[in-house]
Amino acid sequence: MINRHHIIRLYIAVAVISLLASCTGKHKYTIGVSQCSEDDWRAKMNNEILREAMMYDDLKMVEIKSANDNSRQQIRDIQNFIDREFDLLIISPNEASSLQPVIERAYDQGIPVILVDRQIYSQKYTAYIGADNKEIGKSAGQYVADFIRDSLRLSPSDTSHPGIIAEIAGLKGSTPANERHEGFTKVFSGANASWIATTEYGDWTEQSGKLIMQSILHNHPNVRMVYCQNDRMASGAIKAAHKAGRNDIRFIGTDALSGKGQGLDMIIQHKLKASILYPTEGAKVLATAMNILLHQPYKKKVLVNSTVIDDRNASLMLLDAQKIDELNLSVDNRNGQIKVYSKRFDTQRMQLYFLIILIMLLVGFAIIVTKILRARTRLNTKLNKQKQQLEQQRDKLIALQKELEEATNSKLIFYTNISHDLRTPLSLIVDPVRRLAADTTLDDEQHATLTIIQRNVSILMNLINQLLDFRKLENGKETLNPSVLTPGNTYFKDWVETFIPAMRSKNIHYEYHKNLLCEEDKPYMLDLNKARAIIFNLLSNAIKYTPENGTITITSVKTDKYIETKIFNSGSYIPPEQREKIFSRFYQADNRRGGSGIGLALAHAYIELMGGKIYAESEEGVGTTFTFRFPLIEPDSSITTDIPADTTYSADMIPLTYELKDFQPKDFNIDKPSMLIIDDNNDIRAYLSQTFGHEYSILEAPDGNIGLQIATKYVPDIIICDVMMPVMDGIDCCRHLKHDERTCHIPVIMLTAKSQEQNRIESYDTGADAYITKPFSTELLKARVRNLLEGRKRLEHIFKRKDSEDMDKEAVSDIDKEFLKKFFSIIRGKLSNCDLNVEEIGREIGYSRVQLYRKIKALTNYSPVELLRIERLKKADSMLHSTDEPISVICYSVGFSSPSYFTKCYKAQYGISPSEIQR
Repeated sequence: MINRHHIIRLYIAVAVISLLASCTGKHKYTIGVSQCSEDDWRAKMNNEILREAMMYDDLKMVEIKSANDNSRQQIRDIQNFIDREFDLLIISPNEASSLQPVIERAYDQGIPVILVDRQIYSQKYTAYIGADNKEIGKSAGQYVADFIRDSLRLSPSDTSHPGIIAEIAGLKGSTPANERHEGFTKVFSGANASWIATTEYGDWTEQSGKLIMQSILHNHPNVRMVYCQNDRMASGAIKAAHKAGRNDIRFIGTDALSGKGQGLDMIIQHKLKASILYPTEGAKVLATAMNILLHQPYKKKVLVNSTVIDDRNASLMLLDAQKIDELNLSVDNRNGQIKVYSKRFDTQRMQLYFLIILIMLLVGFAIIVTKILRARTRLNTKLNKQKQQLEQQRDKLIALQKELEEATNSKLIFYTNISHDLRTPLSLIVDPVRRLAADTTLDDEQHATLTIIQRNVSILMNLINQLLDFRKLENGKETLNPSVLTPGNTYFKDWVETFIPAMRSKNIHYEYHKNLLCEEDKPYMLDLNKARAIIFNLLSNAIKYTPENGTITITSVKTDKYIETKIFNSGSYIPPEQREKIFSRFYQADNRRGGSGIGLALAHAYIELMGGKIYAESEEGVGTTFTFRFPLIEPDSSITTDIPADTTYSADMIPLTYELKDFQPKDFNIDKPSMLIIDDNNDIRAYLSQTFGHEYSILEAPDGNIGLQIATKYVPDIIICDVMMPVMDGIDCCRHLKHDERTCHIPVIMLTAKSQEQNRIESYDTGADAYITKPFSTELLKARVRNLLEGRKRLEHIFKRKDSEDMDKEAVSDIDKEFLKKFFSIIRGKLSNCDLNVEEIGREIGYSRVQLYRKIKALTNYSPVELLRIERLKKADSMLHSTDEPISVICYSVGFSSPSYFTKCYKAQYGISPSEIQR
């Protein structure tokens, strides 16, 4: 007996080889399968096709449609595949003549067509895969003839028993029905042709076989044996015969499928005398399709083998089929392991395919079985070795995982120890800063600086406390310290209201609803510190991800058994695959927002410690709701009532963000160089504004999207941009700035907490001019800003020379060169127009007056008007040296409105008057 596990491994090996063979193509193919009907035989073929499809990376989709014996529906299905431009079609035509036109249409349009089981009366198809239906009919006829002769002891020429054989054929007009009939009747030629009583056509279904058999019993009572062209019609015919009491009739079918009620089962139960095996060969069909698509060799006509199954070999065949079904199921379950084996069995692919075929043809071939078993033994030896190798690799991975866990735990212990050490210096910073902030002699700028320090020290202290609390939870050292809360307490409301300033800063609409569903509000116990930490983290998270003018709704429900709270915020969305992960430690759903990844994990751990649960729901375009519930605990008289919660958390710790409502800057001085600061942290923007506010006109933006809009509107002289931001991060913002003609010349300094080399490379690849990591030195930042702005003045000397075309030799970006060429082309083409002005030039280029002025000034250190005058004077100088035209003619031809003004400008530019040049 063949070892089941060994055969499973062989199947997996074949699947792996097929998968690797399909990985060579880059194009993802689509295959349409049009089946003429739905039955168990075709269902098995479909499953084999889909299973084989898993082995090809080049295959994007296999779509199967069934026409349910309706030729018109099948024509519509095929036309749908054609319209959707499928790469290849697999078709089993319901009727040859009616399906032929649409099949030829697909073939003429260059779509390969594989005919399965049934053919058409044309050569316009790519390949045919199926049995020799004439041979099937002939095998059935020969079996019937032999059985009749043996059972009735008749000679081949005996004519004394006319009308003892009937044939129930399939759908009239289908090629299998016609060809099987032809092969069957060919056996009964000559004297014994009288044995055939009738041939009746059905539609391949059990019901049609039943109705036809009833007619045969009525019209041909001498029938002793019936050949049915498939097992389904045979099943119906058998039922009709038994109902009529004709148990003496023997039936021959076709297909010999395994499974309850199928051909093999009916043979074993002695309902069918025999059935002609007709293999489905779905895997071979799909393999041929991929050979065609991948331009590999294939046969135009593939005939599958068939054989007669009767009570002599049915049990063995059924056992083999059951094993194969088990193997197929195992192959499906182990699809994820395919790639592990693929490379190791590449050289044995053809041998294994041949071995699989031998297993499937196990019936009656003892020599073939012997060969299979020998091959299996050789492969088992190799597979056992490979199994040992895999087990060794698994043990190594387990050891590595253990080492990784130990290393991670060591790092966390280190971070915890560092956090403890940081609390002491932070405590020494907090109190002196608080006393300095209370000093009334400090000016407003100093107070603002101290406020920034105070708030960020609080945030740092909060992060340290959260990390310590989280480690206590992981080590199992965190316990509940419940307090008894009397009816009417306002702790929850007070905690929520501390966040109101943060919500107002973003114009967030806030609603709070409290429902009491129990009969009376009784005292209950709650760990206030942990409850406050939960509310703090969830509300901080909600404010962080709610856009300006959004909504936050808090609903709290208290019953006799539990307290449930829902916190909804609009505008955010968490994909389904991330909703469980967000409660994992250090997980961040959106890396652009920054954060520690501890807050939600800590809230989740506290809620579980309190015996509750928390989950997230999210709907795209609407928002996200966090729901948490924990049970109420009855008061214990030994516990103090209303113990105040720890004041570790405060609303000052929330890093507020907002979106600019209006891009119009305050106190913008056009005479100063301008600076745009793009950062989602309010304190960073405020600090940089204070640092550079004396020397520069400051513009601010809280994210890359708004920063782009401000940059294109005001064209600043320099931009300082953070990397990690919501909406649009700094990398994308810099890329857009450097690819926009209006802003590509602006120096961009990336300011970020990411210090890895890869981050620097990515920033410089997008066009960034400098990369400075946090924490940063303001003196270094100031020096870098000065150097970049001074470097921008390098183009000024170009335009002092007579030939401005020399700019091609300078280190100027291609976009800026194209812009300047376009600018000079416009003004040179209209030099004679004395009414030419900046607005008209800007319209032709597509710039506003402000954008054009700032762009030209940044590149050349000249205004557009000055460059226009210089170009006019260059043209005039050329004419004075090369022509004898009067000065007045030259003056008007280059766009000056009066000769006197022209003379004044020319002398200022060249140090000599036009008349002296002419003399």
